[in-house]
Amino acid sequence: MRWVVRQRCSRWTRREVIMAKPIPDQSTLLSILHYDPVTGSLTRKYSDSMSKAWNTRWAGRDATWKYKRVVGGDYECLTVSVLNSRYMAHRIIWMMMTGEQPPAEIDHVNRDATDNRWENLRKSDAQHNRRNLPRFSNNTSGYAGVVWSKAASKWRAQTKHKGKDHYLGLFEDKEDAAARVRDFWKEHGFDPGHGTAIDRASRGAIA
Repeated sequence: MRWVVRQRCSRWTRREVIMAKPIPDQSTLLSILHYDPVTGSLTRKYSDSMSKAWNTRWAGRDATWKYKRVVGGDYECLTVSVLNSRYMAHRIIWMMMTGEQPPAEIDHVNRDATDNRWENLRKSDAQHNRRNLPRFSNNTSGYAGVVWSKAASKWRAQTKHKGKDHYLGLFEDKEDAAARVRDFWKEHGFDPGHGTAIDRASRGAIA
């Protein structure tokens, strides 16, 4: 697996630039890539139009690069180069499997955007995607939406919904603060796994 670490562009993130590009047609993709819907792997096919050296090096090999955004929050996914352009791998997979241009948003059910098994991909929108996010790596309390308030010497429960910050109270115990946050999420239709850490070792459960 190779890494591509990206900073923010002046107007759009490179992720948004990649998402904005139309995907090559299904027949083109199927001629150069192989997708395994059970494992989520995406590999390059042998190509008669390429040199023997190219086929020896790349045919049958993993075609993806791991993309990590380091500005604006945690985000890791897989990208793939097709016809000298880079795309998000899950968007390429959508075209390969359905023959249709992918929707504006594709949600990874278990919140692991590097897990491209077909059962883990579903049509979504920006609002739904924001209700199915993992706990960020810079979290220090162990609970999403729970931070220590130095001024009050208590745990503060807070969360964001539909672009607005919601203050949910101060608590002596962080477990109580976390429970209040989870209650809010449940009331507003968040996915059950929202705010939990990604378990990439076991690939996570798919509800």
